[in-house]
Amino acid sequence: MDLFAALAHPLRRRILRAMMNDQEHAIATPLKLSTSFDEEINHVSYHVRMLRDCAALKLVKVVRIRGADQHYYRCSLKADWARTALESTVD
Repeated sequence: MDLFAALAHPLRRRILRAMMNDQEHAIATPLKLSTSFDEEINHVSYHVRMLRDCAALKLVKVVRIRGADQHYYRCSLKADWARTALESTVD
């Protein structure tokens, strides 16, 4: 999936805006995002993977907690047009 197609989904845009603009979400797990957005973890995890696949998010660390891996991501969006679009629009 390319970045343009990834930005078509409103939850992906919310995730990117939060990670770009909110210090609390600068580095976040899908679990933290799902709690903040009141969305199901599997739904958020899917969209985070889509953003990772198009290089809008970068995996920065993996922590093993009680037998499960917590994946921590940060925004790595480099396309100026995408940043401008996210900053100048509201869903």
